[in-house]
Amino acid sequence: MKFKKSSSLLGIVSALALASMPFAALAGTPVTAQGVQPVKKALAVSTANLENMVLLADNTSSPSAKKSHDFPAHAQIAPSAKKEPFAIKVGRGTLTINGFLSVVGFWQDQPYGAANGVFGTFPVPVSATQINNTGDSITGGDVRNSRLMVNFSEPLSNGWLAGGFLSSDLEGGFNGSGIVSGQQQNPRLRQMFITLSKGNTSIKIGQQVTLTAVQFPYSLAHMPEPDGFFWANGTWWYPGVTVTQTYHSGSSTVAVTGGIFQGSYAGPGSTTNYTTAGNAGFKPQIEGRVIFSGKAVGGSSWSAFIMGHYQSINLNGPFGIPAAGTPPKMSYSSDMVEAGGSFTHGPFVVKGNVQSGQGMANNLFDYIQSGAIKFYGGWVQAGFHFQPDWAVYAGYYYNHPNATDVVAWGGHFLTGRAYIATLAYDLGSYGLALEWMHNNQRYTAGGVESTITGNQVTLSAIYRF
Repeated sequence: MKFKKSSSLLGIVSALALASMPFAALAGTPVTAQGVQPVKKALAVSTANLENMVLLADNTSSPSAKKSHDFPAHAQIAPSAKKEPFAIKVGRGTLTINGFLSVVGFWQDQPYGAANGVFGTFPVPVSATQINNTGDSITGGDVRNSRLMVNFSEPLSNGWLAGGFLSSDLEGGFNGSGIVSGQQQNPRLRQMFITLSKGNTSIKIGQQVTLTAVQFPYSLAHMPEPDGFFWANGTWWYPGVTVTQTYHSGSSTVAVTGGIFQGSYAGPGSTTNYTTAGNAGFKPQIEGRVIFSGKAVGGSSWSAFIMGHYQSINLNGPFGIPAAGTPPKMSYSSDMVEAGGSFTHGPFVVKGNVQSGQGMANNLFDYIQSGAIKFYGGWVQAGFHFQPDWAVYAGYYYNHPNATDVVAWGGHFLTGRAYIATLAYDLGSYGLALEWMHNNQRYTAGGVESTITGNQVTLSAIYRF
């Protein structure tokens, strides 16, 4: 296969070399017995190909309405069903506004982490003295998925296209703690970055999702934190710089991305004043990713990716701030390699990811458990459109942290499994979905292991604009 850029081989080899390094990640917030600290039609059956994958993961600053800078992929719809976003001509540039409104009703028979409702992806103990629920349940309504995205682009005189992107949602906590505080959601900034693009090259500078955000399962209930998030998949946004080079040959595409992001850690200093172990000195997160795509005989499409993440961790903070407590190790190189893909044929689609590494809490993997905890896991989801607007999905999610590491670093969550089934009616602009999630979660505290079981049923409605 020959690509149009003569530098394609060098770019691909360089990114693959980065993706095969001993990668490291950040450790995050400790898990307590009460749980973890709260931190479009999906890739539809007819369009689960890499072109969509690249647009969702790399996202140049083109004003095209078919490009989105925000994740997750499952919040997007097929180009054939997409509406043009609201656009305003500003001089030589274009300002576009789009997003979605989400309403989720839920029922749970167990508390969930990182929080109940749309944040809930794995069960947590009822209390420090009671693991499983004995018959109670909770219900509620949640609108925190809703999102607003603003994109500006303007052609420059040198042939480059400049722009910027901003997205926000309603997941910034709640106003106060009174009787109606649960209905006073605070807005939260997600991403905000500057974009530069020319030809097949795109650059993003600012707060943006890390390169672990490639594809996620379809769900209208868990969009900010997709099914399996916090343990079987994850990502987060940090200030950083990413550069993407895209190559085309016939129906095949390769997108090579490298990125460097701000370091971060759960302590020992302030996580909001840049005095954590991740901010001490210069210990950035370094990532590389390659995404492939193509079309097969008979109209089938496929995609595949591999990515890696590295950061050096030293638990001492800056300015003489000592490490908290007595950790098992004062320094370590955390790592993660992740790979996955999708395949679509007619009304069928299957996609999934696998990962292996340690210390990825700051990208919200492995139950956000701090430390050099080794783990492996992943997920797979299959879907079938039995009518143009009706589909069913079934998924399996798995994570296996090293039990010895979990105990040594003061964690609690061991092997977890989830089984999720979804019935969706999705018109593109408007969608409804019924989802059932069942979890089996191994848990350890005080030298005693137990199994937490939980169920969550959601009925979701979404309007995309």
